Amino acid sequence: MISLLILVTLLMDGAVPAPVPNPEAQTLEALRSEDSTRRLSALQYLELHPSDRATEDIAALLKSTDLKVKRAALRTLGYTHDLGLAGTIIPLLQDPEPSVRVSALFALMRVNAANEGERYAALAQDADPYVALAARAASTYFSLSDHREALRQALGGQEFSSISLAASGLALIGRKGDVSQVAALLKDSRDEVRSYGAQALLDAPAEESALNALMDALDKETYFYVQQAIVRAAVFHGMKMIPAFSERLIRARSQKEPLAEARTYPKYPELAGVLVKHFDLSAEDYRQMLGLMLLMDGEEVVRGMKAEALNPKRPAERRQEVLIALGKVGDAGLVPALRPLLKDKEPPIRAGACASLAALGDRESLASYVVLLKDAAAAVRLAALRAVNRLKLVQARESVKPLLDDPDPKVREVADRVLNGLQKEAAMNDPVYWLGHDTILI
Repeated sequence: MISLLILVTLLMDGAVPAPVPNPEAQTLEALRSEDSTRRLSALQYLELHPSDRATEDIAALLKSTDLKVKRAALRTLGYTHDLGLAGTIIPLLQDPEPSVRVSALFALMRVNAANEGERYAALAQDADPYVALAARAASTYFSLSDHREALRQALGGQEFSSISLAASGLALIGRKGDVSQVAALLKDSRDEVRSYGAQALLDAPAEESALNALMDALDKETYFYVQQAIVRAAVFHGMKMIPAFSERLIRARSQKEPLAEARTYPKYPELAGVLVKHFDLSAEDYRQMLGLMLLMDGEEVVRGMKAEALNPKRPAERRQEVLIALGKVGDAGLVPALRPLLKDKEPPIRAGACASLAALGDRESLASYVVLLKDAAAAVRLAALRAVNRLKLVQARESVKPLLDDPDPKVREVADRVLNGLQKEAAMNDPVYWLGHDTILI
């Protein structure tokens, strides 16, 4: 009985916030699924977000019958840079599938498995030309022999797979002139080759000419998949610490994808600062910037949005959009600052504040919502109706009824729908609230 009372008390004590998504837990779940697409997505995420908890699950995928998954698992293990995993990777050098042997060779280079010289030398004579090329890259990387000329020739050829392997090999070897040749691929007319060049630069030292090439390419690139590869390489190389990169990234703000890609990388909080710096409701592209702000996390972004929403010098209609967006960030600390806006002289501000407070779960403003149900502006009456409906405020039923005869047809339509919902709520036992479908809140 006591435990039941505690449960009821907790449930009645305000809304319980939804659990915060855990990217690591979601990634582990995806790795263990039977869906190859989910596995590949998780492996790509883990390349640049290493997790010790995931290593065992990644290693288990080396037994997968799906070659894409198997190769991706090898690549991801390589990017852990953990020499302790070499023993797990080495057996794959004898895999019957040539592409797996290639992936294993590059993984061993990335974990710095320098004691396998005989294996690399033997594979340099492999019947498969791609395996032989990858083994020559490994032999050169570990200073067992010098095959850079062969790699350069492949880099300048026309065969895509050879270009990709040569680019990755030369980037790993890391000689300044060779890295510059890899960076030059970013100017190639072929989308595939530009993408190979950007991906290869993930393995290159953060050398100035390569970083400049990435920034220049970011300014010019329009093809999404290449653009994404460039951003991945640029952010991975510590360009997150270079303000110039952030500024150039913002220039592509009409494209959400590059910024969405960049925000997924750890230790890149300054991107939020750059967004806040460039967020100006008087700018023509304010909607694009607002959308980008919503992709970010953190107090700095919330403060930036709040400052624009409360700035009386900005157009009321644009401030309304920011207010609605603030409701989506889910920061309950905004409630005290937004409540006074329910009495603002501008209808868009009153409507925006009403929508935002409802989204933030502010049930204590019931009296204000009821007042706004009688507002002169139809848009404000609609916002108040939706707030009452969203928060299941049964107490407002009598105030909603007059709106069934509202002069605005949209208000009448919404009022009818809201009133029906509130009547269903009221028909149930007082301590029980219907949340939709077969769900109730006690």
